[in-house]
Amino acid sequence: MRAAPVTETQVGDQVRDEKADEEGIASPMRGDGSYLLRKIYAWALAWTATNAGESTVTVPREERIKRERKA
Repeated sequence: MRAAPVTETQVGDQVRDEKADEEGIASPMRGDGSYLLRKIYAWALAWTATNAGESTVTVPREERIKRERKA
């Protein structure tokens, strides 16, 4: 498990947004440096994270995929 400040969010990483006090799955970075985070179990619920420095990757994409395939 990675637990370092996000400087380059990878699409599909599970990220903890400290400012929003929420965890979500990272979507592609936008041109303004913000990115969309979607709730882990409710894809319709999402919010915009504007500062990657306030986020922490809790589960990298590769690890999430491995876990989902085992379930």
